[in-house]
Amino acid sequence: MPICCNERDLRGAIVPKPSQSHVRSTSGRNLQPAEFQIEQSTDASGAVLLQLLGELDLAVAPALIARLAALKEARAAVRLDLSRLQFMDSTGLGTVLTAVLDARRDGWELEVDPVMARSVKRIIDVSGVSSYLWPERTAERPLA
Repeated sequence: MPICCNERDLRGAIVPKPSQSHVRSTSGRNLQPAEFQIEQSTDASGAVLLQLLGELDLAVAPALIARLAALKEARAAVRLDLSRLQFMDSTGLGTVLTAVLDARRDGWELEVDPVMARSVKRIIDVSGVSSYLWPERTAERPLA
């Protein structure tokens, strides 16, 4: 099944391609999806800064995986900035978490900036993976 084009359902209605996520406003209009983008720059320490924008979900996670794989192969120190993400689903979270755990295992420097949008922080908090993303912050807090 091609994902480059819109498909039609059994009634003939157009079904958006998988990479499009539409939100319906209260007036019934379709709102434009937040397009996923990766902006790359270098931070003050010389690390590669990847700013993720829009929505990180199942449809676009392979783009992040590919970018991180290339940077890992180049052994570039990387900092992920999630502050401009509007949404992240469980696939997006799994992608980030897997990259962080693989980086630790393989001795590659990859960190996730703890400053992020509320919606992204919520999925991280609800899923209970903060201690994997920021183990040094967890170690600083005393046990109750």
